[in-house]
Amino acid sequence: MSWVDLSAGLMWSAALVALWAALSASRTMGVRGRRAFMALQLAIALWSATAGIELLITSGAMGRHLLVARIQYLGITTLPVLWLLFAGAYTNRLRRGDRRLGALWLIPIVTVLGAFTNDFHHLLWTDVVPRGPGDVLPTFVCGPLFWINWTYAYLLIAIGTVWLALSVRHFAGRYRVQLWLLILGVVAPWAGNLLYILGQVPLPGLDMTPVAFAATGACFIAAVFHTKQRP
Repeated sequence: MSWVDLSAGLMWSAALVALWAALSASRTMGVRGRRAFMALQLAIALWSATAGIELLITSGAMGRHLLVARIQYLGITTLPVLWLLFAGAYTNRLRRGDRRLGALWLIPIVTVLGAFTNDFHHLLWTDVVPRGPGDVLPTFVCGPLFWINWTYAYLLIAIGTVWLALSVRHFAGRYRVQLWLLILGVVAPWAGNLLYILGQVPLPGLDMTPVAFAATGACFIAAVFHTKQRP
């Protein structure tokens, strides 16, 4: 079995973990942000599953690569917003039903539309370089829309993480360690994603971010939903 096959299997395993986390959260009542967490896990599952499919597409099938990449953006762009909504609801900083929260979806919607219409404007990726020797996937040359969405995603993740960090003081002693571990679990995938963007990864073209996020979701199930501890 090749490294590509193993990586694809890992991606699909991450998708299953995320689906399990969503199902587990659906059965746990009394935790703020439960619905946002469930949607977050579904976004992770979509990103992971499509990443696994993309790994097994043959090098000459560029059209299939592009189709899967476009579908993948449905998970990539919604994940940061859902993370912020979960963190905001869980720490009681965002109120459910606030219509202003709808504005959070503007950049994700524009980015997804940009992905499906990129052939006309090349704003999301300016070029796609076929994979060469040692590459796992084709290389997408990032356009201005990519960097706008990337910056926006990191901003939302950072805000949500800070909200959780600030809520640590409200937790009982034995739960503070759990929350700090969860915060580190959220920071780690995005640090890995940053290394991927900069090209500092052992397998060129392989983004393991969704796998790390699936692991983070499993931690949330164990540390937050099963204990029902809240700020």
